[in-house]
Amino acid sequence: MKYSFEYQPGNVLLKRNLNVNDEPLISIITPFYNVNEVFIQTYNSVMNQTFPWFEWIIIDDGSTNENSVKLLNELSLKDPRIKVFHEKNGGVSHARNVGISYSTT
Repeated sequence: MKYSFEYQPGNVLLKRNLNVNDEPLISIITPFYNVNEVFIQTYNSVMNQTFPWFEWIIIDDGSTNENSVKLLNELSLKDPRIKVFHEKNGGVSHARNVGISYSTT
């Protein structure tokens, strides 16, 4: 079966009443660089998961767009599982490695 890019599951944030205060069992590590126009779909997709025992570590890899940084900081305030770290631009691999170093799982 071929994937259809017309279907975009992150367009809608679902309302879920999941317990988000337990210890995380997995870490989601996401590099971020000036992607505010598409990142909301990533946010919705992660938050729509039915498995609530995760921590989401987002590494801002030196974003230069103020709106991107502002959006990232606003989203991080919405859920205690989201942790944002700001780094100098070092590339995707560096951002992932930094995320791994902050991971608790």
